Amino acid sequence: MPVMAASEVNYRRPIEWPAQLEVQLSCARLGNSSLTIAHRIVDTANTNRLYCDGHVVMVWMNPATGKPVPLPACIRASATSNQ
Repeated sequence: MPVMAASEVNYRRPIEWPAQLEVQLSCARLGNSSLTIAHRIVDTANTNRLYCDGHVVMVWMNPATGKPVPLPACIRASATSNQ
C-alpha cells in the first residue's frame, strides 16, 4: 500500500476568485520502493502564472510488516510512460 512519507508546498502567489486552475503532476524521482510526485498549480489561461509548486514522496509498504516493498509494476510503468 502507498504511504505518504513527505510533503512540501511552496506558495508563490495568492489565488484570486474566480481563478481557473490547472494542476500539473509529474514523476520527479522513481526509486525502488518510492515515488516522488512533483506538482504545480498554475492559471489555466496563463501557465506561466505559478500559484504553488512542490512535491510528495510516496513509499510502498507491506501493511503487515511496515517494511518498504518494491513499487508495483503498474505504478512503475505509469510513472515512466510520460517521461
